[in-house]
Amino acid sequence: MAKKAKLPLLKKIDISRIDLGSGKRVIIRGGKFDLDYQITCPREFEVDE
Repeated sequence: MAKKAKLPLLKKIDISRIDLGSGKRVIIRGGKFDLDYQITCPREFEVDE
């Protein structure tokens, strides 16, 4: 959501230093899979890049 909103704080966060564990996660079935975070979220959270 922060990525979709283009929040400036994302420039200050080093994502590589955050350990989200291993494996894929699902918030909602049939959603959109985010490769960066290995998580399936509702399609309305999808980021247009």
